[in-house]
Amino acid sequence: DLATMLTHAWALRCFGPGAPPWSEWLDRALPPGRLPVSVDLSPSARQWAERVGPRRVHVLLDPAALPRIVGAPRRRARSIALQLPPVPADAAELARRVGPVLGVLVAPERRELLLRRVLLPRAAGGAPLTVPADRLRRVRRRAVRVRDRLLEGGYAVHGDLGALLPPSAAAPPGPAGPTTTEPDPADVLSLALRLLREHGPADAGA
Repeated sequence: DLATMLTHAWALRCFGPGAPPWSEWLDRALPPGRLPVSVDLSPSARQWAERVGPRRVHVLLDPAALPRIVGAPRRRARSIALQLPPVPADAAELARRVGPVLGVLVAPERRELLLRRVLLPRAAGGAPLTVPADRLRRVRRRAVRVRDRLLEGGYAVHGDLGALLPPSAAAPPGPAGPTTTEPDPADVLSLALRLLREHGPADAGA
């Protein structure tokens, strides 16, 4: 859903070129015409439709359908299935804070490699990020517009376009466990200290 894609987009920037704080980034992303390109499926689908025709554009909302779409043998289906584990909010915030300092010491490519392949696997286990309730209504409105534009485009859709709509603020929490709407500074500091205790500075460049 669009709310989850927004959290993924922010986390990706935290572990890449950098990002402002979550609330600030989200407020920049939600005004009309400012939805991040990485989560706005309709312009991308439209651009490809102009090149190859709408029926050759596939909108994938059911990861289990991917092997069939690309014609993969059944024995490879499990390896191709898209599994995107949620990034812990505190891990993303720690990467956001460490990234600029790390960027002074190493090249950008090395910085992203360290953040994604060294820091991220060791910082797993925290609560994933969610969109706050006071912004969720705006996200749902944007998701409805994206869904309607995809419906109008005549693309080959795999899955339910309604899956783009995040649950309402009144929806009960899901079975995935606790979530958070904002990284907690104390938890971020605790995570940083835990990583230092477990791995130490000498292991940071592994």
